[in-house]
Amino acid sequence: EGFDDLLNRLRVPFYYHEEARLASTGLLLMFLVGFRSLLPLFSDFYNQQGIEAYREGHLASAEAKYEQALSLNPDNLKAHYNLGIVYEDLQEFDKARKQYQFAVKGDFIKAQNNLARLQILNKKPALAIPLLFKGLEQVEGEPLRVRYNLLKNLGWAFIEDGREIEAESILQGAIQLAKSPEGLEKIDNRGSAHCLLAQSLQKQKRGEEAIEQWQSCCQYGSMFNLDEDRWLSLAHKELNKVDKLCEN
Repeated sequence: EGFDDLLNRLRVPFYYHEEARLASTGLLLMFLVGFRSLLPLFSDFYNQQGIEAYREGHLASAEAKYEQALSLNPDNLKAHYNLGIVYEDLQEFDKARKQYQFAVKGDFIKAQNNLARLQILNKKPALAIPLLFKGLEQVEGEPLRVRYNLLKNLGWAFIEDGREIEAESILQGAIQLAKSPEGLEKIDNRGSAHCLLAQSLQKQKRGEEAIEQWQSCCQYGSMFNLDEDRWLSLAHKELNKVDKLCEN
């Protein structure tokens, strides 16, 4: 009735009202379909804003932006992954795990790596290993640091699973990647593989080789990396036993 009243005010003849209703419905439908097709673009926009807020250290703002991105497009894998990182920084690990699990459903390799790391920290290396192998199968075309982190975490998972010999070969591969020209430039956690290899060798009772890797752990490790900070403490302890210093 309101629409008919509008048509009357516009002096549209009554016999055209039905056609006008049909045309307006069609236009509305086209608008809604068009708007829906733009939602992923709006979602990507908010995701990018979240990235910028995160880089500036504004975690609350980043969290809000990522949530807005997901409200517009629940299938935005990057937003799920980025929100997981925020939750990790806030030490809300269960929430982080859920976000990574969403992204893993879309074979998002970085999310596979981060979820595997959380499973290792949660003392569930057997759940981490398949994720890391799957990531390595799909890593073609990814930056070198992604392959390095997958290998490093796979070696870590093997150590936690009591498979030190397998861990050794995997970690040697990670170290070789880190020594490449691109690795020296792009990989900022090169100490991690050395710290883990030291643990693998130590569990195999290969003390002298382990000491050498503990020294490399100290040389390349950083206290600003949460994992390396813990391993540097182990390095100090083991090197002190043989009267050696842990020198960064």
